[in-house]
Amino acid sequence: MPSSSTFLGVSAPVHPESVSIMPSSPTSSVSSQPVVEFTGTTIFARPPAPTYRYAISLRNDKLRIWLEDCDSKKQWCTTELSIDAYVDPTNAIPDATSADYLEVCKVE
Repeated sequence: MPSSSTFLGVSAPVHPESVSIMPSSPTSSVSSQPVVEFTGTTIFARPPAPTYRYAISLRNDKLRIWLEDCDSKKQWCTTELSIDAYVDPTNAIPDATSADYLEVCKVE
């Protein structure tokens, strides 16, 4: 059953998927740490707000966020973010890893 996210007291359907893959080339310079990615759709305001597709992925402890407006097809993407780009002393979870923060983003 799809879950929902809430924004301004309005519940919106969210359709997350979790995918864990390995880098494609065994000779790649990238370590063999799996790539974990969550994808889905969401809205950020009350309906009839635009719907966005998203992907949140983690590779080598670097977080990447991608968004696409489903109507206009405009896309936004972060660079690969190290943990200090999105965590500081005011919002840190003690002993949390990048993978722990990715799990917090996962909506089920």
